[in-house]
Amino acid sequence: LRVLISWGAKSGASNDFLRFNNDSAGNYTTTTGQSQTGIDLRNAANSALGGFSVIEIVNNLSTIVKPVYIHTINRITSAATAISSYELFACWVNTDAFITRIDLVSSNTETYPINATMLILGNKE
Repeated sequence: LRVLISWGAKSGASNDFLRFNNDSAGNYTTTTGQSQTGIDLRNAANSALGGFSVIEIVNNLSTIVKPVYIHTINRITSAATAISSYELFACWVNTDAFITRIDLVSSNTETYPINATMLILGNKE
C-alpha cells in the first residue's frame, strides 16, 4: 500500500501519529525499539506546521507484522525557509488482521484543517 497525506497548519503544536485499525495500544515500534501507541510521522518533532507524508506499507498480510517506511516534509510558506524532512522506519506489530483503517491523529487536542487529505493506493491481497 502507498498512502499520501497532506495537511495544512494545525490549531497548535502536537505530534502527528499514524494508526491502523483504530489500534491505540502499544503495538507500534520504530528503530528505537520502544513500544508506541502510534507511528509518529515526524519522529517526535512537536509542530504546528502543515506537512506532506509518503508512507509505504511493505505488506498487508494478516499473518505477519506490517513494516512501514515514512518520509515526511514540513510544509513551508516562503522560499527563504529551509525545508525540514523526516525519514522513519516503523512497524505495526499485529499478526491477526489486515489493515482496513488508517487514521492521522494529533498527540493532544490540536486539530487538523478541513482541507487535510489522505489518498490510499494499493490492492487487496
